[in-house]
Amino acid sequence: MKVSVINHAEVETLLPMNECIEVMQKAFIALARGDVDQPLRTIFRPGTVKGVMAMMPAYSGGDAPLFGLKAICVFPGNAAIGKDAHQGAVILFDGTTGELIAVVNASAITAIRTSTLLAPSPTIRRMSSQS
Repeated sequence: MKVSVINHAEVETLLPMNECIEVMQKAFIALARGDVDQPLRTIFRPGTVKGVMAMMPAYSGGDAPLFGLKAICVFPGNAAIGKDAHQGAVILFDGTTGELIAVVNASAITAIRTSTLLAPSPTIRRMSSQS
């Protein structure tokens, strides 16, 4: 299976905010129905490092089951060297075979997703406050 690697600019092109609003509505509904398993995130803080790693797994069943893992490192000092404090990837795996499908820039996804939650969408705001 071919693995897709999708960078920041490609995410912005492939996931316009207006389409992400609809995706987020469907995601909140799936989570509320129990169609998605999403355990609490794990945060790893080594004592000798000025940053943390957070890992957020999820599983979505249905006709095209997927495992997903958002893994990010947060280094607050990055701003001083012109880098984003959040660095990471969303990794997607086939939910039937476990094969790696894609590695996607997490910063771009997070920025677009966060913007959709601030968008003038009563449905998104209502669903967000209920989850």
